[in-house]
Amino acid sequence: MMMVRDGIELGGKMTAPAPFVAVAEYLEAGVLVVCVVDPKRQCFVTYYPDRPEETIGMGEVWRAAEILPGFEMPVQRVFGRGR
Repeated sequence: MMMVRDGIELGGKMTAPAPFVAVAEYLEAGVLVVCVVDPKRQCFVTYYPDRPEETIGMGEVWRAAEILPGFEMPVQRVFGRGR
């Protein structure tokens, strides 16, 4: 796994419940947004410290204006479609 500034972590395969333990740890440490990419369901699940999680899937665009103003990532691009 590689940790990148501002709470962005890129890593290899994680098995449940490992991603959810990491999510809780990041949120407890003060990270504003945690996004878990779920390859089985082909979706992104985004967690916040102060509101319910959000799930988006194919045909939707992930945004986190709180930490990355103007950044957009189409879900289908991550899963090899719409490049």
